[in-house]
Amino acid sequence: MSNVNYLPPKALRRLLAEQCQQSGIDGVDVLLYAVIGEWLCRRYGSTDDWSLPEEAVTWLAAESGFKEDQRVKATYIARLICDYHAGRKSAHCPIFTITCDCGRQVSRKGQEAHRYPMYRCTCGRSCGYHKGDGWPLGLMADRDARRWRGILHQAYDQLCEQWRIDNKRGYVKLAALLGVPLHQCHFSLVVEVNRAMEIRNIMLEEIDRIQREGQGVGGVSQQLSLVP
Repeated sequence: MSNVNYLPPKALRRLLAEQCQQSGIDGVDVLLYAVIGEWLCRRYGSTDDWSLPEEAVTWLAAESGFKEDQRVKATYIARLICDYHAGRKSAHCPIFTITCDCGRQVSRKGQEAHRYPMYRCTCGRSCGYHKGDGWPLGLMADRDARRWRGILHQAYDQLCEQWRIDNKRGYVKLAALLGVPLHQCHFSLVVEVNRAMEIRNIMLEEIDRIQREGQGVGGVSQQLSLVP
């Protein structure tokens, strides 16, 4: 995981949110957009007004080391930033393929009409994606890992109840508890069962600590053994 433990600049987040809204682009992760946008502006443009030259799109095409989906994403964010400063609407993100851990290329074609659309690989791994842009909701994972993600969400719901905080704001505290950057604090990034068990134990220990100190909400101790 990255050691960059910070939120992208508020001005950049606002810029991208406004551009998406004006372009009719919804159901996307603006925070992740801003993480990529900050890297682009620092590499190719200006951090004074979070702008990029129009040529940045061409430069990205010549960058080596990008996977296909990374190039598409970076180019898409660059266009959003350029379009914002030019006062024009942006097109939606193009369809792209992702690479499964097994090495196969996976597309989201044919999934758009599903209630919970997913990237599905023939090896059995899969992951959902944002309907607004097709960006994966985390990493491809097998059935066991996906089941454990559900278990983690159950423990997290209980933890937020003890913290007396809503689930959205709870991720800030959870990131600090786990020692990971906020933008990478997401259960859909967990692909190993052992890591899922470790995270669950950390959350349950925090619930137990809060209850022992009398700071949380009572009546959930019987639920602490979330046996898969």
